[in-house]
Amino acid sequence: MILPTVAELLEAATERMRAPDLLSEGPGQEARELVAHALGVLPAQLPGMARERLDARAHGDFLRLLHRRLSLEPTGYIVGAVEILGIRFKVDRRGFIPRLDLPVLIGAGLARVPEDAQGFALDLACGIGAAGICVARARRGLPTFPRRRSSWRGTTRSG
Repeated sequence: MILPTVAELLEAATERMRAPDLLSEGPGQEARELVAHALGVLPAQLPGMARERLDARAHGDFLRLLHRRLSLEPTGYIVGAVEILGIRFKVDRRGFIPRLDLPVLIGAGLARVPEDAQGFALDLACGIGAAGICVARARRGLPTFPRRRSSWRGTTRSG
């Protein structure tokens, strides 16, 4: 049996991720995450591997990952990470996985904030804090203070 190349597998996986029942926000991105995880590399490394054929171990690993995704497990939980605006965040079941449309929301908010703005930004109820981290990276003059509800429950104004 001839196993697929990385490019062939990416194409097939992207098509499979388009299934309506998977509710994928980014079929191509999900496919890249799964294939890269099976190969033990970062998604950014895949273009340089496009013509390489998978070995039996990597192909089997990919099929196991795909089965989990087809069982509606979020890709971020499967691979333990999600990439937003070029920043790779670790994720697990203790926090919400940032949605792939988060960059649109961040961009819309930052469109009204001057490049040289000074002050601070508050990422309230932030899950893993991805929005705040992305804002702080885009506007160096706006350090971000992530705050989860659990971190401020029971505090008073003085502390």
